[in-house]
Amino acid sequence: MEAALSVQSTLSNSRIFCGWFVVAAAFAVTFVGFGCAYTFGAFLDSLQRDFSASRGSVSLVFSLAGFLYFGLGIISGPLADRYGSRRLALAGVAANISHHRHHDPDASGWPEPDPPLWLLSPTIATELTIH
Repeated sequence: MEAALSVQSTLSNSRIFCGWFVVAAAFAVTFVGFGCAYTFGAFLDSLQRDFSASRGSVSLVFSLAGFLYFGLGIISGPLADRYGSRRLALAGVAANISHHRHHDPDASGWPEPDPPLWLLSPTIATELTIH
């Protein structure tokens, strides 16, 4: 009887706790998010060239996007507490899909939007999705 208990306890201890998958996913999302935010300088020249914009205007847009990204936590945090993170994530995904559907020149025939609209709308939707 004692041998059966020790084998069973050994088998149950060898499984990975499911919470570690959540930790790994959170790490991956944070790694990619902050990696994109903090590599801005590497892409500054190509963004200037692609948007025919000055260094100051591209930097201003990214500064506003960063402010919104971190500042909207004041709003999205309580919303996640009140309505649940799943509903808020679905609202963020819907906002992202809507943005990309309406701002894709091939899909809608609209011209390419200005850089501030192009950058800030996904930032707000992503902030909703993260919380």
